Amino acid sequence: MHNIQIRQEILDRVLARRGRLNFFETMAPSKTALVVIDMQNTFCAKGSPAEVASSRDIVPSINALTPQLRALGVPVIWVLHANTQHAGRSDWDLFYNYVVAGEVRDRTLVSNAPENQAVYSELDVDDSDIVIVKNRYSALIPGSSSLERVLRSMGIDTLLIAGTKTNICCESTARDAMMMDIKVAGLLRSPVRRRASRGIGKHHSAVRQRHDGRRSSEYVEGQLIQPYSLFPGIGKFIKNGVETNMLRKIIFALCVFALPLAAQAQASVNKNLKVALILPGSVTDGTFNSAAAQGIKKAQAKYPGLHVSIRENTQTAEAQDALSAYARDGYDIIIAHGFQFADPAKRIHKRFPKTWFIVNTAKVSEAPNLASFDNRWGDAGYMAGAVAAMISKSGIIANVPAIPVPTIQEYDDGYHRGSKRINPSIKVLSAYVGSFSDIAKAKEITTSMIDQGADVVSGIGNENVVGTLQAAKEKKVLMIGTAFDSASLAPDTVVTTALINFDVNIDMAIGKVIDGTIEPKNYLLGLKDNGIGLAPFRKFDSKFSDSQKATLQEIADGIKAGTVKDLPPIR
Repeated sequence: MHNIQIRQEILDRVLARRGRLNFFETMAPSKTALVVIDMQNTFCAKGSPAEVASSRDIVPSINALTPQLRALGVPVIWVLHANTQHAGRSDWDLFYNYVVAGEVRDRTLVSNAPENQAVYSELDVDDSDIVIVKNRYSALIPGSSSLERVLRSMGIDTLLIAGTKTNICCESTARDAMMMDIKVAGLLRSPVRRRASRGIGKHHSAVRQRHDGRRSSEYVEGQLIQPYSLFPGIGKFIKNGVETNMLRKIIFALCVFALPLAAQAQASVNKNLKVALILPGSVTDGTFNSAAAQGIKKAQAKYPGLHVSIRENTQTAEAQDALSAYARDGYDIIIAHGFQFADPAKRIHKRFPKTWFIVNTAKVSEAPNLASFDNRWGDAGYMAGAVAAMISKSGIIANVPAIPVPTIQEYDDGYHRGSKRINPSIKVLSAYVGSFSDIAKAKEITTSMIDQGADVVSGIGNENVVGTLQAAKEKKVLMIGTAFDSASLAPDTVVTTALINFDVNIDMAIGKVIDGTIEPKNYLLGLKDNGIGLAPFRKFDSKFSDSQKATLQEIADGIKAGTVKDLPPIR
């Protein structure tokens, strides 16, 4: 690896022209990306036709740098080179016919084939990283790659560029980035292709005209050693190995620069919090989404000045874009209401370290800013099943769940178990709708079960529950609601509701962000946390004997105390 020294005369010329040695004194993590270029088998593997042997020397440094950047929310983008060929022709004939020697042309074509490209095996690639393929030196000239579109979609305006063939692919990408009004900091202690003197000349030109250069440092067992900078003027960032005010949180392993925004997704109590609620369905579904909407309204009443935005009917394919859009707009907390948001949140949360991502009804968490709140759905189902068995006269009850995902499976399992505790011989009918939104299908399934003798029904999901309620009303049977107290929708039909108190989830999440106690973990709320419960029986109260009410209280007390042995397992 070349230890490049920038001549003093170059530094003097830069200072005279620019008035300062560095273009940029600070960089915002939420708008910065690390782009690692050409660190692939074609150039890094021993014996490859285009081997750059010194590229392997920076692998440990890159592996030390990338996790620290990810923790700050800086995305890592691996840019690989590949060229296609067909019928003896390449998509870059000029290069292969004139630049590559004839004796290695065929081997290089094979080596650069798209199917042979992968990030070098010794590099640590995270699932959250992005991999892009280019077909020219620069990844940013038109037609070369999708890098520009990716950067624009993520709101990135600053690049840290590292990799191999520094004076060719890294330098040309940095040049084109600057032409596109993107800030660039080149990491100059990367391997240089061909003669070192030519590479140094390129770096001198780049420093004068196009981008910042930052010298790498070694990071050993958490200690910065041999700290040094490309320019004397960078002493404001580090001095004698001691962090100064500009370097707030971390001295990076491969390049030393200031990121003054700390890697903390902590909102200030003294400002108006911006909170987004992303829903998979409508706030009028009378169950899952209605409960969350009610919760955010309660939070607004409790926390004056809370700025809230609600997005309804968000499809799974739109989840990542919805999350990213709110984060880019500066929202402090994004509450994604549904298990389907877990994977998208996990993919992007590190890119936005100033935002807390909260996923409801999922069990996902990851440092520094991803947490989830879930409820003991199985316990709620257990109580619902017990109530259904008590009030049933036919000895047949039913549950119509949306799709088989963990929370719904837990509720369905609990519904069976709770009813069997009250009446071991009771018959429980159950069939999945196969959709959260198919009201007609849910109504059809529920009607079929009522025709089989079910006189108490339940449904769980989103809009599909409306179909179950419609069937129960039309057939004049009773219903146990779920999640949102839906008695007002059908007071002569809904006996009670197995409450999932999303308002408690939302209140706890926002409160913990405000007081600084939020952690990147899963919070599982049960009966003793007021995360679940039973709604009042209201006009059905007289249908239950004192003995039955005492049994229900005994069940509730046992669930709180952990003495009910046949509760369904957490999935």
